[in-house]
Amino acid sequence: MEEFVKLKMLKWLILFAVISLPLSAQWDIRLEIPSANSSNLPDALITGSTALQKGEFDMGKGYIVTGSKAIFDAGILSLDGSLEYSEFKSMGTMTQAQNLLASQIKQQGIGVGLNAQVWAPFIGVAGEFGLIQRFQSYEVILDSASKSKTIGRTWMRVGARYRIPFVPFDAYIAASWQQPLNASKPVAITSAQSLVDLLNTQGTGQEFNRLWTFGVGIRY
Repeated sequence: MEEFVKLKMLKWLILFAVISLPLSAQWDIRLEIPSANSSNLPDALITGSTALQKGEFDMGKGYIVTGSKAIFDAGILSLDGSLEYSEFKSMGTMTQAQNLLASQIKQQGIGVGLNAQVWAPFIGVAGEFGLIQRFQSYEVILDSASKSKTIGRTWMRVGARYRIPFVPFDAYIAASWQQPLNASKPVAITSAQSLVDLLNTQGTGQEFNRLWTFGVGIRY
């Protein structure tokens, strides 16, 4: 009797897999332009000195290219697995005592993720929720000194897409809000006053901490 139940369950699992194959044939390619906001370094007093350190960065530039494949697609609800390449860059200034230094933050690398879509019937609009694990090289440049490292962070992505009507293919526009799940608190500098130590501190928590993205894509 137990063997019969196991065989019956196996039969239903195989049937479900066969039915799901055509549902999971969807591919998706998307290009997004992010407004990347890096963490400004707040006024901080270096131990053993009387000089305030602070840094200000503009809204950055960059791009995200994502390729996705549907793991499950049932029309109203779908789940995609994705692979991306991203690059974020932000220019700014760093004030050290009375000196004004040019600064730059740059992150680039790959990411893997899962993205769920819930479609509203008949109007071509979907809400999205996803998680992306990004592995990026991180570089911060202050004046003539630089610091680079590799970082890995899990990002949350909440967005929406709108299917463009009256075109001969399944194109859409998309917008999203993205934020790391492990965003760090504002940095507190306790090292001696040196540019190298400042760079080390800057590179442990002052990465890009939120993104607005706008883009276009094709699903086929």
